[in-house]
Amino acid sequence: MREYIITVEDPKVWDEVWDTLTKDGLSDNYIPSRGIEVLNERPFNDFCAHFNLTDEEAELIRQDTRFVAVELQADLRGGVEKGFQGTRATYTYNKGNTTTAEMKNWGLIRSTNPTNLLASSSSISAGFTYNLDGTGVDVVVIDTGIEADHPEFAVNADGTGGSRVVDFNWASLGVTGVPTSAAIGGYLKDSDGHGSNCASIIAGNTCGWASGAAIYAIRIFTGYDTKTGASLGAIDSDLAFDLVRAFHLNKIANGNTRPTICSNSWGYYANYVGVTTTYFRGSLYNGQSAAYGQLGSRHPYNTNMQYLNTSVDNASASGVIMVGAAGNFSHKIDVPGGIDYNNYYIGYWGNYQYHRGQSPTAASSMINVGALDNNLGSERKVYFSETGPRVDIYAPGVMIMGAYANKAYQTAAVADPRRAGSYLNKISGTSQATPQVAGVLACVLQARPTMTTTEAKAFLTKHSVKDALTMAGADSMSNTSSIQSGNNRILQNPFTNPSRGSINS
Repeated sequence: MREYIITVEDPKVWDEVWDTLTKDGLSDNYIPSRGIEVLNERPFNDFCAHFNLTDEEAELIRQDTRFVAVELQADLRGGVEKGFQGTRATYTYNKGNTTTAEMKNWGLIRSTNPTNLLASSSSISAGFTYNLDGTGVDVVVIDTGIEADHPEFAVNADGTGGSRVVDFNWASLGVTGVPTSAAIGGYLKDSDGHGSNCASIIAGNTCGWASGAAIYAIRIFTGYDTKTGASLGAIDSDLAFDLVRAFHLNKIANGNTRPTICSNSWGYYANYVGVTTTYFRGSLYNGQSAAYGQLGSRHPYNTNMQYLNTSVDNASASGVIMVGAAGNFSHKIDVPGGIDYNNYYIGYWGNYQYHRGQSPTAASSMINVGALDNNLGSERKVYFSETGPRVDIYAPGVMIMGAYANKAYQTAAVADPRRAGSYLNKISGTSQATPQVAGVLACVLQARPTMTTTEAKAFLTKHSVKDALTMAGADSMSNTSSIQSGNNRILQNPFTNPSRGSINS
């Protein structure tokens, strides 16, 4: 006898045949005249159950029209093995402060292993084995645009097969105020390089997670084309989330069930100017101070930005998964009711709350992402990353390799050997941590396309590496390695883990 899976077209059939099949053995039609052993009732599957049958019994039952299929369990079939969906070639995953064309995003290695394989060395040479690649998922990147012909966005890792970046007609959705493609120099093209870098971390074919996903660009920053130098216009950022919502609802209306994830490595900030008074934890003080959590010359800005935050929540309510950067100003981000949520200062520009994070990425429906440092030894959030209770998770965000423009950042850009005129570089920021999370979720959405934002947050929390972030020095508002009583979580993707070997294990 062997394990066979019987599938019915209508779950009601089980009500009719279950007792006959498993207990009575009445030889009803093609059912054998004995009670069949149930190996797995599959209580969470309405259509399938597993039974112990001889090959002859299985062939007999196949003739019963009430059953759709009677099949051997896949592991028992000759020539069939369980395995991962794909494997990338061996590359160098490097988090150091040097850049060569062979180096790839080290976050792929850190966030597929529960232990830090890069704890004592800044570099590891390894293949990247994966079982999910974001196929069937639409990724919308709101940023500086995307260099669509960069080899990172090609169908194949060698840069061939055409681009996965879709030149979508955003004006066709009917959102008032959206310019035509021609009016802004094209909906694609990158005005800086930042958008391409973020997109390649999400969905690049060697530096990214979701190498099978379709990629869409909403350029909200003006500038000059990184390839030609031509002037590029932009879509008003106030309209960006209306577009994302319309895009997703339009798909649903047309019977397209592909999930949508929207990545946002941008936000608003303000400068500390002419601060006369600070309200900190219930008391008024003169001037500003790092002791009150006012670090550096800038802070994330969320004061009177409800219209934008509401637009985010509106898009999220339509079914879009929203992911956003916490920001790079070293500030604590508190949650409503938190001890620092209502802190404010009076300055040249008026009264600003400075511990509420940046709009739009601190909106309630955003998955808010902080940056993990690239230091060796103990792991810490990087000094510039926002932190605190509103940050949901931390992901690698320092010296992250990906597509870029032909210009220096912390290191000089290097030519991508796959296509003349294309470049790679390492970039740092919560801007780079955010697409790590978006990329992982794009892969998860491939397997769970109906996942909600709430479920996505729960998934990230459940599978994160917990309590691994450490702090240097005493815990205080001015200590930039403190997570300020926030969530101690590092991104991990349990569905893409090279240390597992075969799926059978």
